[in-house]
Amino acid sequence: MQRVLSRAWNVLERWAAPARNRRCLSQRSDAPATTTTVVHPAADDAKELPSPASSNLLYRAPFFGESRSSFESLDHDAVVAALRSYGGLVREGDSRRVLLERLASLAYRRRSECIHGVVVSNAPPKTVVVASRRERLAKKIRKWYWVTRRFMAHDEEDRCRVGDRVTIRVCRPLSRRKRFVVVENFGSRERRLAQTKADEAPAERSPSATRGNASSSASPTI
Repeated sequence: MQRVLSRAWNVLERWAAPARNRRCLSQRSDAPATTTTVVHPAADDAKELPSPASSNLLYRAPFFGESRSSFESLDHDAVVAALRSYGGLVREGDSRRVLLERLASLAYRRRSECIHGVVVSNAPPKTVVVASRRERLAKKIRKWYWVTRRFMAHDEEDRCRVGDRVTIRVCRPLSRRKRFVVVENFGSRERRLAQTKADEAPAERSPSATRGNASSSASPTI
């Protein structure tokens, strides 16, 4: 019995030694003032994929993430057009003040109401299916795993293509399964490369066209 107790005590000593060493290091006066501590996220918090760079932005909903002063001076028709981009509710008898309140609520960027994902389908008109991947922790086995969820989102401009990285925001129910709206479109890598090639094509053709014009002007007339 005494041997079993001594082994158990040795195990406890080895388990508590690292914590004791860290505590002593933090209490020392000559310890470094700034230390870098890596803290793993809590089990209940899901780690979301980072949003793409803003330099790749192809589309953004009107006044999304801006202050209310930027659209306070809009007239009634302009406010209604901006609300249509968010799938906002517009009634005939609504005043301009009520519409501005709705637009301010939808244009405010709340991290808890925004989801980043990739477009996997755009077959329905003005509707896209967005797949979002998040990392979650299985508490029982203490293992992280990926979870993919799909959301149907409203695309008022109908600009999204398959493979585009987008940001969707929660809105009022627009149909039985559609409760999100596309507020940002960062495009895909293939789409950006195609756009870059299209922009560089005229610049590449211009020297040849210049040489052709020069040769035609230099040729003698008969």
